[in-house]
Amino acid sequence: MRRLAIAALLLSSSPAAISCSHAGTPGARAPQAPVLPLAKVRLYESGVGYFERAGELQGGGAALPVPAAHLDDAIKSLVVLSKDGSIEDISFDSRLSPAVARARAGLPPDSEEDIDLGALLETLKGARVELRIADERLRGRLVDVVEVAPDEVGYLPVAPPAKKNSDKDKDSDAEAPKLGPQLHVTLLTVDGQFRRIEASQIAALRPLDEDRRRRFEAALAAQETAGSQSATTMTLDASTHGPVRLGYLAEAPIWRTTFRLVFTAEAATLQGWALVHNDTDEGWEGVTLELVNGRPDSFLFPLAAPRYERRDLETPPSELSSIPQLLVTTPDALWGDFADTWGGLSGSGSGYGSGGGAGFGGRGKRVPKMRQAQAQVTEGSSDLLNLGDLAAIAGATGEETETVFVYQARRPLRLGAHRSALVPFLHEAIEAAPIVRFGAFNAEARHAIRVVNNTHKTLPPGPMSIFGDGGFMGEATLSRLKPGERQYAEIGDDPDTELDTLDFKQRDRKEMVVFRGDALETHYIRTETRQLQFNNRSGREREVHLVLSVGRNAAVDGADGIDFDSAEGTPLVIFKVPPGKSKPRTLTVKRALRTRVQLDAVNEALLRELSDVDTLPAREREILQRTAAQAHKVEVAQAAASDVTAEIGTVGEDLERLREHLKALGDGEKGASKPLLARLLATEDRLQQLRQTQATATKAVARERDLLRDELEALRPVETETPGG
Repeated sequence: MRRLAIAALLLSSSPAAISCSHAGTPGARAPQAPVLPLAKVRLYESGVGYFERAGELQGGGAALPVPAAHLDDAIKSLVVLSKDGSIEDISFDSRLSPAVARARAGLPPDSEEDIDLGALLETLKGARVELRIADERLRGRLVDVVEVAPDEVGYLPVAPPAKKNSDKDKDSDAEAPKLGPQLHVTLLTVDGQFRRIEASQIAALRPLDEDRRRRFEAALAAQETAGSQSATTMTLDASTHGPVRLGYLAEAPIWRTTFRLVFTAEAATLQGWALVHNDTDEGWEGVTLELVNGRPDSFLFPLAAPRYERRDLETPPSELSSIPQLLVTTPDALWGDFADTWGGLSGSGSGYGSGGGAGFGGRGKRVPKMRQAQAQVTEGSSDLLNLGDLAAIAGATGEETETVFVYQARRPLRLGAHRSALVPFLHEAIEAAPIVRFGAFNAEARHAIRVVNNTHKTLPPGPMSIFGDGGFMGEATLSRLKPGERQYAEIGDDPDTELDTLDFKQRDRKEMVVFRGDALETHYIRTETRQLQFNNRSGREREVHLVLSVGRNAAVDGADGIDFDSAEGTPLVIFKVPPGKSKPRTLTVKRALRTRVQLDAVNEALLRELSDVDTLPAREREILQRTAAQAHKVEVAQAAASDVTAEIGTVGEDLERLREHLKALGDGEKGASKPLLARLLATEDRLQQLRQTQATATKAVARERDLLRDELEALRPVETETPGG
């Protein structure tokens, strides 16, 4: 039996054989209302576009062509923006899911399942069809589809096979292997004849019923992958005259940015180009293009296709048939003829069923285990000592003048269907300069540019080509920059600039000790002093920017300037370096830091060491001396508890050894086992006593540590605003 897809069977037939509507859905019709022209397109970075159409209503309405795949978005977001024109309703052809469309055509709902010829013909049983067999056209109702053995003699005339065109065909028939059962169709022709036709001889098949043809066409359109991009027309019915504007959301390619930074002797100019794509079948003619530097939330939601709820089936007590008992039979036939079986029309049957279900589930968030307090010293930036905010020193003073940044093309855009364009959206003087950048004290020099966004809008991210000195200088990627923010972008190696560290010194000065979050914190200022020497072999002065691996809460001395990289969140120091080897430059960096020790790790030695630091306030030193005594009590209690724990381990080992000895003696030496048994019982009693002592010792440790915590509470700081960093 041949197997072939429904699409292959119908579409491979000749144009004369099939004359179905190509609207794609049942009842589809060509739109007669004028198309409301596209006036504005606003593209977002989140993969959606806002499309706005505007025109004059003439009382009869207008049409909106929307790609079929975007119909759900259009229904979800369509908005009337005009106050003058009014719309009564908006209609459109129903969109069927592949399963529903195939089921209505009598086909299996699974779109992945191939449809064999027999299954297709089964769907047309009882229908009026036209068959073309060689040069003969037959019309009638399709009665049955059966498999017939080659040697079976039927009672119906069989349509003659196709004529042989040559002796070669005859030879091939003679050599052909024996065939198995063949598929035959029984047709009741318009003149009342029953004809049996071998299915393989059917050259073309055409349903004569218009509704059936439309249902087959709908099934094909629903399973066509590219059909989601075909246009669906939404028709606006209006009873008034006047202008109308309508907007709706649809999936659209994201717009992307590419920049050109051009240095001249007078200034630096930033050119911004937007790459936009019209992936629709409709050309954009004189459309206002707007590009939004933002990502509004948007989601998909199925609305267009009909959906059906499932209902419970309640049945009456008696099982009653939905088919009349005498619809296709008589009482005599039910009773039977009591005769030998006579070959004739084969019986057939069909069944239909449907079911549905829905389930919702989600992977629950995994609850992380609580991390135990780490008994170790951790270091970080201090939030109690304020040396200054290096980001503020950098002077990021720009202000945003709009909540949503919209770049508009300078003139209406003409862009054909399925074409792309580079649209200029920015051409402004900008604060930028070529520099030399060191990413660390031991890093190699890199050519770079410093860009400050002194416009009033956020610059979107994108690649940037830099031109100057009469040619190409390099490429970089510009990060998203808000007004006033700045970025450093490296564009190539600089072999002519070197940096050496001649000397380095570091010292820490403890400023305060506080207790919070069940931890003892020591806040201090670290001062790092370096002697730096630059070697500039370029022949002209260089502006060198050196990245500091410090937080914002720091102070710098010895540089020609300070800046801050907004994109990386790092401060930089600036040096003006003349040609040749420079004199040593002294750079001093002060950082506000803190160490943190959990309460479990706070001991007498630490507290006494801190109490001897003369840079700490006198009040804090007195508290530290007092708490050191309590920390000593904690350590004594911990030592006692540890001794008990160690003894429990020893007694446990003795107990296990005694049990092994008793087991080895067995029942044969009862006299020898008595001393061992007595020792075993005494050891078990000792173990029980030790466990009680251990519980008491553990409570003593907790009690002494609670007293230590109470003593340290005197060091709790007064919470203030956290300085930058």
